[in-house]
Amino acid sequence: MAPPRYAQTKKVGGLEYVTEGLIKTKDDLKLLDTLPDPDDPTLYREAEIYLRDFKGDSAALVTVRNGINNTYLSMGIEHFCISTILEPGLVKEILWRFSEWSLRVVKNI
Repeated sequence: MAPPRYAQTKKVGGLEYVTEGLIKTKDDLKLLDTLPDPDDPTLYREAEIYLRDFKGDSAALVTVRNGINNTYLSMGIEHFCISTILEPGLVKEILWRFSEWSLRVVKNI
């Protein structure tokens, strides 16, 4: 399970690539206010259906992204790398928000 990426993407050969991150400044942090509510039960509906349909003797596993992938993808990798030096507070804030979201998802799962 992963939070959304705030980025422009392009499909090439059936694969989706991030072409430009949308979070560049502190003003862009407002995009993160649109993260889905991790306490909303509908966020987990697909997992519940899967478990209901396939339960049995097999183990179930869920993966949750911890935040760094969505941080650098939402900033754009070049801007992310530069910002780790020039604006580490911005990087930290974005990472914190994605990580907190992921932590709440893990607790709910």
